[in-house]
Amino acid sequence: MQQDRPAAPSQAIRKTKSCDRGRALRTLRLCLFLLVVFPSHFGFAEPQDERRIEEGKRHDLRSTEVRRPEPPPAPPPMNDADSFYLAEMALRKVTYRYDLCKALVLLRSVENRYIDLTSQVAYLKQEGLLPERLEDEFDPMLPLRKGLTAYILRNALNIKGGLFLHLFRSSERFALSELVYEGIMSAGNTNDLVSGDELSSIITRTANHIGKHDN
Repeated sequence: MQQDRPAAPSQAIRKTKSCDRGRALRTLRLCLFLLVVFPSHFGFAEPQDERRIEEGKRHDLRSTEVRRPEPPPAPPPMNDADSFYLAEMALRKVTYRYDLCKALVLLRSVENRYIDLTSQVAYLKQEGLLPERLEDEFDPMLPLRKGLTAYILRNALNIKGGLFLHLFRSSERFALSELVYEGIMSAGNTNDLVSGDELSSIITRTANHIGKHDN
């Protein structure tokens, strides 16, 4: 009886290599399947994850940025007539109540609506800026005193003040004390007359106060 001959060595090697290639292909397919289904397990982020990471980085960058406050809006330019008026007023030794009326409509940027003195006085009364005793007999041609200036400006700026000003709302003396405290007016007697240079300084400080508290 004839015995089976063992397979030639070359045929055995070819079979082994074929099996190895089959296993390698199956392993590669499995890896590709896992990469598609579970990308995060292999260190590959999905597009949504990458977008979230990028947004997180942008948020962190924004949180570390120094935010500079926006500059306050520039006041509207003053016309030549008003500029000349204020320059002339600053040279006078004595100012008058009508000077303060003019200054207030300029400070509130309503000078185009209240052009003449009559409308400016009416504006002060309408806004409740005058003392009650002067609402019916306010004479704009009288010299301007410190006490009345402080009283009107305190109302115009809506300065609350301390306890005494709350108790004595009609007091020119406490109004002057508050304006001195705010750095708008200098100390003095309520009956002192206001010079042009002093009123010019008061107007400038009042404008600065409005700009500071409106922003």
